[in-house]
Amino acid sequence: MIRFFGVLVLCFPAFCLFEKNYKPAPVLDTIPPALLGELKTKLEKDKAGITGSSSQVNAFLKSLYEKRYEYLIRNYNDDLFIDDDVITPYLQGILEEIYKANPGIPRETQVYAMRSTAPNAVSFGDGTLGFTLGLLARMENDAQVAFVLCHEMAHFHKEHSRQDLTSLAKLNFDKALKKKIDAARKSEYDRYTKMKEVFKGLGFSITHHTRGHEYEADAQGFVYFANTRFKPAAAIRVMEILDSTSILRFRYPIDFKKHFDVKGYPFKDSWLDYTKSTTWHAPPDEDDSAKTHPDCQKRIVALNIQMQSLGTDTSGDAHIDPRGIRYISTASEFEMVASEVHFRQYGKALFRALILAEQFPDNIYLQAMITRCLYQLYRYQRNHELGKILELPDPRFPDNYDRFLTFMHKLRLSELASIVYYYATTRPVTCYEDEEFLYALWMCSTLELSKLAPDKVKEAYAAKFPDGKYLGNMK
Repeated sequence: MIRFFGVLVLCFPAFCLFEKNYKPAPVLDTIPPALLGELKTKLEKDKAGITGSSSQVNAFLKSLYEKRYEYLIRNYNDDLFIDDDVITPYLQGILEEIYKANPGIPRETQVYAMRSTAPNAVSFGDGTLGFTLGLLARMENDAQVAFVLCHEMAHFHKEHSRQDLTSLAKLNFDKALKKKIDAARKSEYDRYTKMKEVFKGLGFSITHHTRGHEYEADAQGFVYFANTRFKPAAAIRVMEILDSTSILRFRYPIDFKKHFDVKGYPFKDSWLDYTKSTTWHAPPDEDDSAKTHPDCQKRIVALNIQMQSLGTDTSGDAHIDPRGIRYISTASEFEMVASEVHFRQYGKALFRALILAEQFPDNIYLQAMITRCLYQLYRYQRNHELGKILELPDPRFPDNYDRFLTFMHKLRLSELASIVYYYATTRPVTCYEDEEFLYALWMCSTLELSKLAPDKVKEAYAAKFPDGKYLGNMK
């Protein structure tokens, strides 16, 4: 299923291919039997390694391992893991290179790209590592990717997950803790606050580690990283990137008129009127007690101290492979569009597709996704369910995203239908050779104002793609 590379030598498609089209990675519907067997073997090994003196704690710890196993399978079956020919093999190649540079470490981990826009990486505790598309898109060179993997490898090889789950199992039978919980439950005053205070210091979960473990993973990960060909400065730069993930990468306003001023339906300048809302609609950010990563500035200080104590040379830029990471980071941006469409997050997918279309205006895949998302916004608005797929404007949002939301919510149903129809039907003729676009066009052909017959569009699709993946949807 996964292809390992002894040396990181991959042939990346030409970057200029993004100018014309993009083919997204296939979606995994079900975990492959061979991989399921591997995960089961790891589970049994972990359970057999439990040696505590309390049978109650041991039994509970086994149940936690089983929950972790079930959680991993659910991630696969919910289409969160990516197995493609470029992105995941790229990650596996860097992971393999790290192991080659550290021959004393047993090769017990494997890494997957994950369909998440959150900039993060995770060690699941059984040897499975996840690297999100959101973080990959922000990586600037191979060295930064390598340090992130070294950090997650350190979590696994230092057995942080086992330690956390063992502590949680012991706490489950801690009499003093049980008294506090019972007292909080019985409290007649602000029960929620009291329960929150009880659990605030615990911070255990299936996939996240305590704050102390984060610093230890940084330190041990840097030891692994220092043995590679990459320059140490990349470790500090990773922390700077993580510290800035709340900042929207694309801050320039979308030129809606450029995209939607089309023949047959002129653009209305009144649609661009924008006043920042004063009402909060989005859920509030989690407070600091819920965050699993400590302050990145403090981690930078700790890493700098470690580098000085080791006499590490931090001069110069980190190793950069512009061919590889440029393709991987851009492909990750496209995959986030594909993932948000797949998970029916059509509002966010449309915003991301329009942002990418500013850079790649002739890309057929982006035009197909813009069409498809606009159609879905029309369909949900028609059914009075737009709130399910499109957030309301909020003053806390970045200006670019808030302007997008304001623009979309300003459109009447009839205007939205006209925009998507005339946008789709005025695309270049090359679009009509593409499977994704033809499917999006078929959607538009079902609109009341359409002059296209859905059956005719379906026939054209079937003629070009007799085994097309969307044939079953065209009913």
